[in-house]
Amino acid sequence: MGTPTRAHRAEPLVRPELFSKRQLVGGLVLFFYQYLIQAGLFFTIPLYLSVALGLSAIDTGVRILPLSLTLLVAAAGIPRFLPNVSPRRVVRLGLLAMLAGIVVLFSSIDTAAGAEIVTIPLLLAGLGIGALASQLGAVTVSAVPDEESPEVGGATEHRDEPGRLDRHGPGRLNPDRRPHQLGPDRDPAEPGRPR
Repeated sequence: MGTPTRAHRAEPLVRPELFSKRQLVGGLVLFFYQYLIQAGLFFTIPLYLSVALGLSAIDTGVRILPLSLTLLVAAAGIPRFLPNVSPRRVVRLGLLAMLAGIVVLFSSIDTAAGAEIVTIPLLLAGLGIGALASQLGAVTVSAVPDEESPEVGGATEHRDEPGRLDRHGPGRLNPDRRPHQLGPDRDPAEPGRPR
C-alpha cells in the first residue's frame, strides 16, 4: 500500500464548496427529515398495530398498505400528470399533508381504538412523503450544474476502453470515436448505417 497518487487525490468523494448552494443544502435537509419521518412511521405504526392492538403480521401489513399506495401514486403521478407544477408548491403541500397525517394519527392513537384509525392518517402521510419524493431528487440534483458535477458532465477521466482515456464523462460519447466503433448493432432510424 503506497501513498495515493495525484490522480487519486484529484477527485474527492464530497466537495465541501457544494454545500454553499442553498438549494442543494435545502434539498438534503428535506431528504433527511423525509426519511426520518418515513422510518419513524414504518417503525412505530407496526409496533402499535401488532403489540398494542394485537394484530397479526398480515393484518398489520394490510393496515400499513394505504401509506405505501399513496406514496407510490404521488411519487409517480405528480411528475407524470403535473410536469409543469412548481416544485416548491409540491414540496410545501407534501409537507402539509405529511404533518396533517402525523397530527391526526398521534391525536387519535389509543389502546381502546380500533385499527381503522390509522387508515386516513397514513393516506395523508403517504401522499405527503410521495409528493416530497417526486420533487426533492430533481431539485437537489439540479442545484449542481453539470460542469461542476464530474459524474454527469464535468471533466473527468475514466477508461472507456482498455488503455483509452475518455475525458467526456461516463456515458458520454467521445467525439473522436466513430459510430461503427460502438458495436455491430444498426441504427433503425438510418438503415444500413451503424449506431
